[in-house]
Amino acid sequence: DLIEGELSEVDDFSSMTYTEAFDAMIDKFRREYAFTEFKGIDWDAKAEEFRPLFEEAEAQNDQAAYEWALLQFLWSIPDGHVGMSFTPSLEARFIAATEGGLGLAATELSDGRIIASLVLNGGPAEQAGVEPGAELLAINGEDFDAVIENTVAWSAPFSTRDYERLQKLRYALRFPVGEQVELTFRNPNESEPETVTLTAIAERASFNATSFAAGLTGFELPVEYDLLLGGYGYVRIYSFFDNDRLTVDLWERMINTLNRNNIRGLIIDMRQNGGGNGFLADQLAAYFFDEPHVLGNTGFYDEATGEFVFDPDTRDRFFLPPEDQRYRGDIALIISPGCVSACEFFSYNMTIENRATVVGHYTTGGMGGSVEQFYMPGPINVQFTVGRAVDADGNIHIEGQGVKPDVRVPVTEESVLSNEDALLNAAIEVLNRRTAATTHEQGVIALDERVSGTLAFNTRHRYTFSTEDDVVIDIVLTGDTGLDTVLRVYDENGAIITENDDARLGTYDSAIMELEISANSTVIIEVGAYTDSGEGAYTLTVTKSII
Repeated sequence: DLIEGELSEVDDFSSMTYTEAFDAMIDKFRREYAFTEFKGIDWDAKAEEFRPLFEEAEAQNDQAAYEWALLQFLWSIPDGHVGMSFTPSLEARFIAATEGGLGLAATELSDGRIIASLVLNGGPAEQAGVEPGAELLAINGEDFDAVIENTVAWSAPFSTRDYERLQKLRYALRFPVGEQVELTFRNPNESEPETVTLTAIAERASFNATSFAAGLTGFELPVEYDLLLGGYGYVRIYSFFDNDRLTVDLWERMINTLNRNNIRGLIIDMRQNGGGNGFLADQLAAYFFDEPHVLGNTGFYDEATGEFVFDPDTRDRFFLPPEDQRYRGDIALIISPGCVSACEFFSYNMTIENRATVVGHYTTGGMGGSVEQFYMPGPINVQFTVGRAVDADGNIHIEGQGVKPDVRVPVTEESVLSNEDALLNAAIEVLNRRTAATTHEQGVIALDERVSGTLAFNTRHRYTFSTEDDVVIDIVLTGDTGLDTVLRVYDENGAIITENDDARLGTYDSAIMELEISANSTVIIEVGAYTDSGEGAYTLTVTKSII
């Protein structure tokens, strides 16, 4: 399980002095933190750096200073699983530092430019003339790139560079309410930059718009699925935290629906999945496999040996569902840095045997271990990583790295400023390439001729029709019961002339009526099934139209 460590009594340092608790905490991290060597963390150096802050807070009997010192210490550990419970003093500090905005959100493009991705109506930025798509060059005279690097992101710490950079960019545009901010920018289609002075106002809309949780209401089911217009299945797994039985029931209902309707491709959207039950994540992925793969293991610190120990009896593996509940179609998986912890293990599992093509702008969050909590004075809950997760070969595979996209989609002005979902479009294109129907040439069909054939799954049949005279024809395609036919006509160069799915309401047959064909020309008549997922016998006829 990626949420809880080994079942053990929680360490409680809450009755100690600030410095005593700090020393106990450092010792605990030194022994039990799962990725000390992997990340090159020097706990003695951290003790030297941060202990004076705890000593000063203790000498002044200043609880707020102690809490701030503790937060800064935890922020210094590059692991997104590390954190602490927020206190009223930290909440007040957070609000004071970030409540103000300029009515402006920014996105960094793949070419390195940083542009205004959102300009709120009536906000300070809009009133000063900043337009969507404006390149943001400097804040208070400092290059914007340097501003990002020097920004404190309250969502720290981070396991990957992608996640850190994105979060720092969000916080770079937050200020105390009323603070004067000098912004240098260049609007689209303008050659010269402008510098304006803005006053930060109390607004969080621009900040919330760039959150990985943007758009979530809290009313989402753990698994929600639909059928896209192109005939592919689409599912969003929002969480592995929800009720296990509900999640599995929804998942199996989806799998059965896909199989029952011969859906040939599935897009799994993991962009807003914050993790949860690792065992559940592993077993949902098992529905796409026919082999009980060993997935990896998790090691924990052993007091007796002073080493991290991996129990071979606790290796993670697939427990396969019945064969009729497995989906064997093609899969595209969409990821983002908002996919963390158990979400990443599900995503990693889908790379086994290249089962899915992974699509994203960035890697996942890189949070690959089990966590444990202990108590510090306050009392304050502190969480840190105690389980070292590895793959089947014993290699650290998630922590600090994340799952990388097979198809890395560039972040462009067009994708940022349009209403299009660039990652979803890329996933659809992946499936289009992977599921492209096989075309079989069937020869010539003449006027007033009737031919029959049988379509296999994901295939199309093509017939050539030629005429020496101008002619107007009717083309009718009928299929066996349940075969939803599609009829297409192409010119000699392969450009589509016209197509038809249903000849009339309530029928699966297809027809193209009164099609004008010029003298001495050839067209290609193509027989297919809706989404290329049907199979069965058909009859195709070409007759002269009665006009």
